[in-house]
Amino acid sequence: MKKAVVIFGVVAALFMLTGCPKEKVNVVGAGDGEMVGGSSESTSSISSKETGDLLGSVYFDFDKFVIRPDMQSVVDVIATQAQSQDSIQLVIEGNTDEFGTDEYNYALGTKRAIAVRDALVVKGMSRDSIRVVSFGESKPICMDKTRDCYQKNRRSDVKVSK
Repeated sequence: MKKAVVIFGVVAALFMLTGCPKEKVNVVGAGDGEMVGGSSESTSSISSKETGDLLGSVYFDFDKFVIRPDMQSVVDVIATQAQSQDSIQLVIEGNTDEFGTDEYNYALGTKRAIAVRDALVVKGMSRDSIRVVSFGESKPICMDKTRDCYQKNRRSDVKVSK
């Protein structure tokens, strides 16, 4: 009996540590754009076919979602390009390297996309004209097992929505 209780406790502890993600993070938020899953947001799936021209990519450090100082100029250029076009709609695609679980990488990709979105809003863009999506590790642009290659996959791509 004690053995069954101990085994059940270990299984329960493992489930609590790993568990299922509470939020859907591989979808686009249309409302305030925070982590999707709240009842105040409408959500929809997005594919790369729904996006158009790439305005720029913002790169991130390993396991981080804070925009690096050397990437601020990229954000400035994207904001200038976007503001020069009337009623433009943007999609920001968050991406990660292959390290971490799928759930973790989707969440990190979402946080990266939100960080870029918030920086563009500070630059004068309308929050309502920007959608965010996370592809996690599922859309790498480099497949080599090198430090430089992993760095290229830690990015948020800002694209014009079609």
